[in-house]
Amino acid sequence: MISGLPQYAEVPPGPALLPYVQCYWSIRATAAPSFSNRVCPDGCADVIVDLAAPLPGTGCVERQCTYAVGTMQQASCIELAGTVDLLGVRFRPGAAERFFRLPMHQLTDRVVPLSDIWNGAAGLEQTVREARLDSDRVRRLEGALLRRLRWTSEPAATLRRAIRFIGHTGGTRPVRELEQAVGAGGRQLERQFRNGLGVTPKLFSRVVRFRRALGLMRRRGPMSWSRLAAEAGYYDQAHLVREVRALAGTIPAELAAESREVGFVQYESDVPL
Repeated sequence: MISGLPQYAEVPPGPALLPYVQCYWSIRATAAPSFSNRVCPDGCADVIVDLAAPLPGTGCVERQCTYAVGTMQQASCIELAGTVDLLGVRFRPGAAERFFRLPMHQLTDRVVPLSDIWNGAAGLEQTVREARLDSDRVRRLEGALLRRLRWTSEPAATLRRAIRFIGHTGGTRPVRELEQAVGAGGRQLERQFRNGLGVTPKLFSRVVRFRRALGLMRRRGPMSWSRLAAEAGYYDQAHLVREVRALAGTIPAELAAESREVGFVQYESDVPL
């Protein structure tokens, strides 16, 4: 592992899991100085294996440090320091329900021990810990997901279409237009989003637009906030500032500064659809 600030990396899933898994990711370092990593909402849920010392507040119990992270509605700041060795699975929006096998609104804004919702979680953690190479860790994690995939059903087709519509339109269309595009009523969509993602269609649209703004911020470099707001689909600069504050817990300038200082605010992928 690398000394200094933790290094972030992503590995794509194999073909069988590509419709469900955005990526496998890792954050690793030795002797990292204490710093706060801001994790912003993305519409996704994760499974995380902490292969180093347990992090405060991660829900590790009985020496198990594998946990499920539900869909977030606002940012969370996690303190990292010393030896950091995290391995995670980031599910695509709407896909985690198939692996967790419970309505996703039960996990919204929550971090719980994976053993609470997943039989065999302790064995999963053990087999990952026993792997010597990073590639073997990912291979074993992927094997566990493939075995679980065999016994679950596909997400509702309406939900999949709605997620794609929001992604393709950058989260800029009103919910009424979404309902017309996928041929479903508001209550039906609300129920499917709560069960499949853990958040409402409106909140997911806001998150997708926010992720779009983050991607523009990183790829385009310095630009006026008014121009960024227009390109990301906000009404104006004030709208952008309000949404960034609500979802990230800070203002755009501070969020951009964090990205430059740390090298990553969360991860490389912008809108995981």
